[in-house]
Amino acid sequence: MDALVATTRAAGRGEAGRIAIGFCTSLTAGILRATLLEFKQRYPQIALATVERSWSRLATALQNSALDALVVTGDRPSLVCKMMPLWSERIFVILPQDHPLASRDAAYWTDLRDQTL
Repeated sequence: MDALVATTRAAGRGEAGRIAIGFCTSLTAGILRATLLEFKQRYPQIALATVERSWSRLATALQNSALDALVVTGDRPSLVCKMMPLWSERIFVILPQDHPLASRDAAYWTDLRDQTL
């Protein structure tokens, strides 16, 4: 009974349980992977489930409560939910010398939207 009470209290404080997070980006590199690894070290009692799918499938899963949160890149159609930026990362794009954007020092996602790379 003591163990059940302790587990229930931990869950109530958000220190135990399960969280399911969906991604539209790779988890293999960058700050996202490091953040998830640190989360697992800090909160070992929380089972962390990760799902990588297309935006539309993730949005449906979030709306159906199959996922607790989404981590996505770029501008996405708005859902009836709270959205907030987590961080910004520098990402490099390497282009041929004759590409129209190659002479620039920086490019934005909007610059790449209609480009074939």
